Amino acid sequence: MNTFVSPSNPLPVGRITALLCRHVLRDAQGKTCSVKKPIEAHAFLGRHGIEGADGREHYDDTENALLHYAGDHYPYWKKFIPDCTSLLQNPGAFSENIASLGMTEHTVCIGDVFRIGKAIVQVSFGREACHTMNERFGRDDMAREMHRLSYNGWFYRVLEEGFAQAGDTVFLMERPQPEWTVALVQHYLFGKSMERPILETLSRLPELSPVWRNLFLKRLETGHPEHTGY
Repeated sequence: MNTFVSPSNPLPVGRITALLCRHVLRDAQGKTCSVKKPIEAHAFLGRHGIEGADGREHYDDTENALLHYAGDHYPYWKKFIPDCTSLLQNPGAFSENIASLGMTEHTVCIGDVFRIGKAIVQVSFGREACHTMNERFGRDDMAREMHRLSYNGWFYRVLEEGFAQAGDTVFLMERPQPEWTVALVQHYLFGKSMERPILETLSRLPELSPVWRNLFLKRLETGHPEHTGY
């Protein structure tokens, strides 16, 4: 993880397999559901979300503008929940905007700066799975399993907006925190660590989103972990 990287020496680390945008569907009974559909041709990666020719997503919080999920995990999930093989046939099952091969939470670090197409993005924090994943996959333990394995995905803040498309190579431009993989930070968060040196470091990690920095800071201040479902 300590490979030297600089903006003038970008390192290819993965390949985009799909860029996806949320679409709301309505069935014959009028019930709605949200699905992620691939964007044909170019997609615009903006500071507030992703946009394609027939849809866009907007988030006020620029810290979670884009959700990236590793396609490398799909084979495991197909074995873990064989009843959901059809759901896992294509990217989008985990509500991701960006699907790829070659990158996972164990190889991506907080603060990593990537070039995807013409856009420059930075890893801000990991995704916290919730009851939505349990309901989607029909398992009460789905979110818990995602946390246990650190198969959650991660969010980006967009540093430079630009267009990208499926098939683009992802280039690592900078790695300011090589010791802090997404998986390792998730380990301390979801494991409800109370190790003071760890909490002090993560509560001050500049590239980590305030959402997670504040969680670690609160543990320092209160002396106990927060009450959550993970």
